[in-house]
Amino acid sequence: MTTHTMDETKTTEITTTPVGKTPIQWRLTALVGVATGLAWTLILLFAPQTAQLIVGIAPVFGGIYLGRKVSDRGLTHGFLMALFAVATAAVIVGALALVAPSVLLEMVALSVDQPDGMNPTLMGVLVSIGMMMLITLVPFPIYGAMLSVRNKKRAQEFQKEANTRGGQLQRPGRIVNLDDLQALPLPKFGSWVVQLFKNNGFVLDDYQFDKDVVDLKMHRTEPEEKWLVRCTVADAIKPGMAQELVQDLRESEDFTKGVVVTSTKVLDSTRKWTKTRPNIEVLDGETLMDMHG
Repeated sequence: MTTHTMDETKTTEITTTPVGKTPIQWRLTALVGVATGLAWTLILLFAPQTAQLIVGIAPVFGGIYLGRKVSDRGLTHGFLMALFAVATAAVIVGALALVAPSVLLEMVALSVDQPDGMNPTLMGVLVSIGMMMLITLVPFPIYGAMLSVRNKKRAQEFQKEANTRGGQLQRPGRIVNLDDLQALPLPKFGSWVVQLFKNNGFVLDDYQFDKDVVDLKMHRTEPEEKWLVRCTVADAIKPGMAQELVQDLRESEDFTKGVVVTSTKVLDSTRKWTKTRPNIEVLDGETLMDMHG
């Protein structure tokens, strides 16, 4: 839509482009579909019977490849790819049936075991191949494309979430002793602390990485409390870190208590400073392992 605004000596043109769906990548879809149909036909006619199981695998791989290349609309791209694949296979088989039907029958007889005394007819072969097309070349590419597009979207959302949070918590593996705990990097240590607090009735609401710490926003219902748990793997918790957390609690009314946890040690000066403040607590690696059992 174009709108003209006249003001004595000048004209301002405002152009609005409607937002539509992601365009279909016809060329890529056609190429992948034709290649898949060609590969499917060659496998069907020339591969030994023991290798013909990949007749169903090839369309899936084609759909997965296409799904990785397109940005959206996995169902549509997969369906169109299936049409191109079916058309390609039908043209090849149909050409053989018209030009050299005896060759087609011989190929089928060599690749497929026939019962004794039974000779396949051309019409029977074409019907059988057509059924295989419908069974393998239509649903399998669609499935592969949809699966690939969905997985790619999940990976993009995962990366976007990690960028928003400044990082991503990671599975820590098995922790047996304090040395194992102290060897964890911050993303794995934060995840281990989350599980430790969950075992004590807490629920993780959100988390945020900030330089050398990760803040875990957690709550529990009995009693009703919201805690801000700040994790670090620094050499030792100094008073400044506890003081900074107290300041953050003052600026936010969401949390009733703050906890600084570390896999290493807490300085005596830090413990002394926090003793007079009931809404903040510090936990070192040994205490965490005691809680872990």
